[in-house]
Amino acid sequence: MCATALPLQLSVQFATPVHRALLPRPMLRRWVRGALGCGPADVTLREGSAALPTPAQITLRFVDADEGHELNRTYRHKDYATNVLTFDYQHWPPAADVVLCADVVAREAAAQSKTLQAHYAHLVVHGVLHALGWDHERPSDAKRMEAAERKTLALLGFPDPYATGDEPTGVAVAVPASTGHTSTKMGNAQSGLALGSAIIAATCEPRGDAPAEKKTRKPKSRTADA
Repeated sequence: MCATALPLQLSVQFATPVHRALLPRPMLRRWVRGALGCGPADVTLREGSAALPTPAQITLRFVDADEGHELNRTYRHKDYATNVLTFDYQHWPPAADVVLCADVVAREAAAQSKTLQAHYAHLVVHGVLHALGWDHERPSDAKRMEAAERKTLALLGFPDPYATGDEPTGVAVAVPASTGHTSTKMGNAQSGLALGSAIIAATCEPRGDAPAEKKTRKPKSRTADA
């Protein structure tokens, strides 16, 4: 991890309490900071930013299969719940909502013989790296991102998530929209998130899932975190 000491504003939301006891806030903050240590994928964004006045703004929201399904269907037109969605507003300093589906994470962890914490750590790191502009659409980018994940997780005390070959490699889906956000509140009472990003990245889907076509969309209205 690089030595960038970026201030962090972290919001943690548990729409489902099923894994809350396994995910204390200090541990989640450490995982997020680990990923932030990798810096933005575009290194030029970090130039001259040693004294950034604006902190990273990251929301982690843990949801059940119903909410995960709804978000994936609404924003990606995919009729199933995926493990993690990154709603990306700005790469540096990063501003993003990272939504993790507890049901899918638990199922994947069991299938891959991993602990829940190890799998959650990987998906949090993966989702935050997407918030920083990292992606794995091209093989070269995937190799670079996986190396960053391995290094970050090792420093956090976790084994290589790709070592067994069972880990989903994922399909990143970016949905470009206009760069601005409207000032009207969206009123998404269910999630309370600032949904409607300029880029929506769906991360770490099971191997074999075909990439969705990129589509231009109007940005949704942005709301304050709940």
